Amino acid sequence: MRKQSYSTRALQQAWENLQAERPQTRIREAASLLGVSEAELVASGCAGNAVQLDGPWPALLAEIGELGLLMGLTRNDEAVHEKIGLYDRSATAGDWLLLSGHGVNTALLTGLWHAGFAVCETTRIGERRSLQFFDARGEAVYKLYLTEHADQARYQRLVDAHRTAYPPPNLELPADSMLDAADTDTVSGMPEHWQRWFKSSFFTGNDTGIHTSRPIAVSVFAELMLQLADMQLPIQIIVRNQAAIQVHDGPIRNLMIGGPWLNVLDQDFNLHLNQTAIACLRSVNLPHRGHGLQGLQLLNARGQTIASLFGCDDPAGGNPLWRDLLAGLPGETAPC
Repeated sequence: MRKQSYSTRALQQAWENLQAERPQTRIREAASLLGVSEAELVASGCAGNAVQLDGPWPALLAEIGELGLLMGLTRNDEAVHEKIGLYDRSATAGDWLLLSGHGVNTALLTGLWHAGFAVCETTRIGERRSLQFFDARGEAVYKLYLTEHADQARYQRLVDAHRTAYPPPNLELPADSMLDAADTDTVSGMPEHWQRWFKSSFFTGNDTGIHTSRPIAVSVFAELMLQLADMQLPIQIIVRNQAAIQVHDGPIRNLMIGGPWLNVLDQDFNLHLNQTAIACLRSVNLPHRGHGLQGLQLLNARGQTIASLFGCDDPAGGNPLWRDLLAGLPGETAPC
């Protein structure tokens, strides 16, 4: 992306012009079209009223359990993972912050976060409030949206307690903002279930620790997801970026395909995945504590993991229905 330089007012005008021409454009795409980062659009007020926040981020996030029902959003370029639940527990393991609660599991590498904002957007159905966090490139790493059941007053108190006293007129991003994804499955103090999920979700899609790997025809992915929805088979769907990992652990029910996007539209879980971005689909077996973790990895053209799908584990080493589904998938002659 060719970087553009705008004054705050010029950026707001460019945003307004783009919205007039292409009103359905999402903010991530708009940032790319305008040659700026998403964080710069948010900081300038283009996405709604934005209050810059101060860390430390683990201390701020330790308070979100008081807000009630939230929707956590973790995404990369090809997949958006949205999970609704109560984020009422937090713990640390190494450099990672682990958020969990009723129906939610998220791991956050907050040391790579550069900026955070409380955002209030005006939508056609009313105001939407959120906490949004960005890395040093200005890319969105993690977002938390209030649901209609969340406590608005507690949210406002959290924002007031953590707002930046003297925010700069323009958001400054480091000139050298190359970030390395933290690809490791050996994190000190990591709970056992998170050890499995870390092992299952390498961001760079490398072959470290893979016992066996079999290329699968990409064309069968949508049909597999339709089967999973029909069977309501419990599975784990993991999406990550360089500084956040989010897990859905359970069945999927409602599937809709629109253009290139495969969408899971369940009450507590949404997934939006660009099927045309899948360059490689492979079945993998990862050794873990004496048995194999069997799953699917979806890789993009850069070799990065878009998403991972694994069976819900049992002490014997996996779900037999899930294993049978994987074994029945047609192979691909070309290696990934």
